[in-house]
Amino acid sequence: MQLYPIYQPQSPSMVQQFLRQRPYCLLITSEHTGPPETGFFNPLVEDQNIYLHLHRQDPQLKQLQQNPQATLVFTDFHGYVPSYAKHPEDASFATMFYRFVQIRASARVIEAEHEAAAILDSMMKRYQPEGGYLPIQANLDFYGPSLKMITVLHFTIESLTSKWKLGQNRNPQEQLHAHSFMNTMHV
Repeated sequence: MQLYPIYQPQSPSMVQQFLRQRPYCLLITSEHTGPPETGFFNPLVEDQNIYLHLHRQDPQLKQLQQNPQATLVFTDFHGYVPSYAKHPEDASFATMFYRFVQIRASARVIEAEHEAAAILDSMMKRYQPEGGYLPIQANLDFYGPSLKMITVLHFTIESLTSKWKLGQNRNPQEQLHAHSFMNTMHV
């Protein structure tokens, strides 16, 4: 992916807000040899900390135990813009609008049960703010079997790359025109 300055977010705080708002991310892992694995997860992002939980039998967890280096991808697809939104015959103007953040990170297993339970409880508060569950605590027998089936991971950000391609290279009239076509597209 080509990274042009025009497509960079305006501030690190915009990127942080974007990460916190995403309801999902892709986790890409690999052993030192062999092909990568990809998984779809609901993250908890707090400042520079990213947490995921994986089933203890997940192949990605096994890969992370061998190689803690991973890539996390957060995306937001806005739509496809057909070429004729810019020119009636030139196909080279076709594009899509999106926001994309790729994070290279190092994973660490959260070993302390009370810490893992607190992170899982924070995840529930984020994804189910209306409640409807008992708070997750390591000392509750109620959650014991579930807590033994999963592993909570903390990811330390090593590098971050972002691209927000939202029509910044077009004047305001062209942006509105492109959006009018994009909104009618069902891709």
